Amino acid sequence: MSSNAAIYRTSIAHVRRTPLRNAFTYRSYSWYVDVDALPALPRWLAPLARFSAADHLGDPDGTLRGNVERYLGTQAITLDGGRITMLASARVLGHVFNRRCSPARRRSWGRGP
Repeated sequence: MSSNAAIYRTSIAHVRRTPLRNAFTYRSYSWYVDVDALPALPRWLAPLARFSAADHLGDPDGTLRGNVERYLGTQAITLDGGRITMLASARVLGHVFNRRCSPARRRSWGRGP
């Protein structure tokens, strides 16, 4: 594994208020990675951690770096080649649990267009 990567234990809380009230917390983990130096696991472990732009921000056919730079550009922020790190879930055995939502859903939460 790359020395630029780290795994952090996390607790994730979920609260639903309607139509029925429900709340729970569960333990998980997240990877802290440099998007230009993603972890390279041995072939036999590769199904346990993979990162793809399709699982995160922006264009699924783009790169993680390119998608972040494009988004920051819409916010008038320029990195000029600076380091980009992310804390996220990796794809594990074909599944990923990073939250991606539609623009309509973000608007309903009051989080932009």
